[in-house]
Amino acid sequence: MIESMEAFDSRSYTCMKSLSRKFTGRDGRRHVLLCGGTGCLSSNSDEIYKKIKQLVEDLDMTDRVEVNQVGC
Repeated sequence: MIESMEAFDSRSYTCMKSLSRKFTGRDGRRHVLLCGGTGCLSSNSDEIYKKIKQLVEDLDMTDRVEVNQVGC
């Protein structure tokens, strides 16, 4: 639980640093982010997620590509 602005700032910095590595590929992997919000799920984004994840597996790229569902 975050109880102060200092704790919030510290947590924000940690999260942004982690996201930066993912977005730039500095963590050694590429990340595919697909919306998993209510509106997108109602438009079958979960099926797109499954198909892309399967494609990554079929191409034997699971060591280099991470597929994630995220909120809007």
